[in-house]
Amino acid sequence: MSRHTTLVRIIFYTALVLWTATIPVAEALSPQLELAEAKEVSGLFSVVLFDSGLGNGIQRIAVLDRENDGFRFEPYAPEFEYKIIRGLSGQDALRRAQEFLAVTPEYRKPQLSRITGPSGAIIGYEVRPLYERPSFGTDDVLEISYRVQGEAVFIHMRLIEPVERIFRSSGGEHE
Repeated sequence: MSRHTTLVRIIFYTALVLWTATIPVAEALSPQLELAEAKEVSGLFSVVLFDSGLGNGIQRIAVLDRENDGFRFEPYAPEFEYKIIRGLSGQDALRRAQEFLAVTPEYRKPQLSRITGPSGAIIGYEVRPLYERPSFGTDDVLEISYRVQGEAVFIHMRLIEPVERIFRSSGGEHE
C-alpha cells in the first residue's frame, strides 16, 4: 500500500469518526435486516461491491440496491474502495455479489439478508461473506451498519474487534 493511500485512509477514517459523532440520532435511521432466500431477489438492482482493502480480502461486502425505490446505498468510504454496477436483474446482481465475495481461501458461503427501510419496504439485500470458523474464531468477521439520511443509505463496515486484533498483531497478515 502506498504512503498516499495510507494517508488518504487515515484522513478519511478520522473524518468518518468526526462525522458520525455529529449526526443527531433523530436524523440517523437504521434499516432492519432479516435473513432472506435467493429466490426472493427479483426486480432491477444496482450492486454495490465494497472492499476496504484491509484484512487480506476478508473485509468486503456486496449490497443489492433496489433501483427506483427512492433510496441509494453509498459506502461511507473513498471511491477507490467500492464499485457500483447498475441495471442488473436480481439474480445477475446476486451472482456478481457472490463472485466478488469468494476471493479468499477462508471463504465458506454468502449470507443473504433483506434490508427494509423506515417504512418497512424492502430497499435492498445485503450479501455478507461467512468464513471457515477455524480461520478467525467465528464465521462472521464484519461489523456492518447502515445509516439512512434522506435518500442516502450509508454503509459503514469494519472488522469485528477480535479479528482486527489478529491482523494488528501479525502486522496486517494472517496465516
